[in-house]
Parts: sequence; structure tokens; C-alpha cells
Amino acid sequence: MCRRSYTLMSRGRPARSKILLTRRFLEAAREDRAWPLWWLLLETGLRPSEALALRWEDVDFERRVIRIQRSLVRVGRRVLFGEPNTRQASCDKG
Repeated sequence: MCRRSYTLMSRGRPARSKILLTRRFLEAAREDRAWPLWWLLLETGLRPSEALALRWEDVDFERRVIRIQRSLVRVGRRVLFGEPNTRQASCDKG
């Protein structure tokens, strides 16, 4: 099965200003119950629909890799699991 993988900060080094803004945001949101989600989104660049569809088996803690195998999709008033948004999103990046 083809899927996308992320490693922490795998997209190259962000600009210094982005790093500072990210740190400020995470410090301000520290008491928010969604803080782990904010951290994950900012550190990996995951789409919210991908992050919210993660399961424990998608995360390889030893290798520090997250595999994207599904995303949340809104169909009318229902929210369902679906395929990642793009063909590139559904393939492993290694």
C-alpha cells in the first residue's frame, strides 16, 4: 500500500522568523488541551485532516516516522475516514 511518511522537520530548515513565531504560538497555547495537536501540525507540516485521522499504529516512535494512510473527509454532516488528498500524499516519502 502506498502512503506518505513524515519525519520531524523533514522539509528543510525553516526561516528564523518562522521558528520564533512557532515557539511563541506554542508557548501561548501551552495550556490548550489541543497543544499536542498544534505541536504535531507545526513540527511535521501535516494537514489537519491527516493528523486527526492518525492511529497509534501509524506512528513509528523508534524511527520517528509518521505514516499517512487516511484523512478525515466531511460528507454532508458526517465525518468519515478517506484517502489522503493527493496522489503524492498517499505515497511513502523516504
